[in-house]
Amino acid sequence: MNARGQVSATNPDDDRLLAAQVFQLSANDAADLLGLLGEAEAHEHSSSSASADQSELEITTAAPQQGSSTTHEIPKPRAALASQPISLTVLGPPQLSWRTADQPTGSDITPAFSPRQLDLLVFLAIHPDGVHRDTLLATLWAGNAKATNAMNTALSRLRNTITAATRSTVTSVTTADNGRYQLNPALVDVDYWHFSDAVTRRRAATTDHERATEYQRVVDLYSGQLADGIESDWIEAARESIRRDALDAVTALARSTVATSPENTLDLLETARSFDPHNELLYRDIMRLQRRLGRLEAIPRTLSLLTTRLTEIDQTPNDETRILAEALQQQPLEATKRTS
Repeated sequence: MNARGQVSATNPDDDRLLAAQVFQLSANDAADLLGLLGEAEAHEHSSSSASADQSELEITTAAPQQGSSTTHEIPKPRAALASQPISLTVLGPPQLSWRTADQPTGSDITPAFSPRQLDLLVFLAIHPDGVHRDTLLATLWAGNAKATNAMNTALSRLRNTITAATRSTVTSVTTADNGRYQLNPALVDVDYWHFSDAVTRRRAATTDHERATEYQRVVDLYSGQLADGIESDWIEAARESIRRDALDAVTALARSTVATSPENTLDLLETARSFDPHNELLYRDIMRLQRRLGRLEAIPRTLSLLTTRLTEIDQTPNDETRILAEALQQQPLEATKRTS
């Protein structure tokens, strides 16, 4: 091509393009065009993939987590002691119950505690083996020039509150040893401790049966996101980690039943959706199972629910999900059954 943008040389066997004018783009325009063509190709690929693999659940593509390859005894579940007068729930809205002989199931004393005190209790609750004072100060009193005084005041007020709420039958729920603070397990039972124990036992499990048992315990014990209603800077990372453990457990159970019991798998994925309401992958798998079970009318409702949930975080379902929903409603039922 010469400087004027004309073809100056061609294949000796075909000179039809000789002297033809070639349209030229600047480097930036060429990059934009290539990017647009790439997006179109990716969209076409995702559309064909959604159509071709619409019966295959995406959860089955993730390798299940395995336990340790070393054989050793799995820790026993932590026992809730009848002698523990205080029960603290942190999975879901924080709640404290005071158990007495007259009310062995416990009476709610949560309103007696300030939001700051609940924040402190939740932080200690997710550290069953205790936390060093430096970590406590850096997390809950970061940037406070008088952090040590503030912490001591908070602990003192916590003691006063628990004493008043329990009519002086319990005067403190924390212990301090060598600079480490923790909730006293002889006085307090925490739901997260049982959840954490189940996660630990799942990681130590060496057989499918052991893993399934502990996965189920994790799911049963997860009663909501950590400290629902508390919005502190430190809590999001812990909340996400705990939620991920619960989500991994329920999807692992679903993965183990997908080939033999799609109905049970659908129930498990609905549970997983309640754990992670903005996870688009789960909604796609739910729609696939609804199609497999012949529940076509449920598919648009699931897509509508996903749209509503994503609106909460200023997002919308992607094209792949919309294409999948449409394809699942159009696919002949016989074809779905053959791929089940």
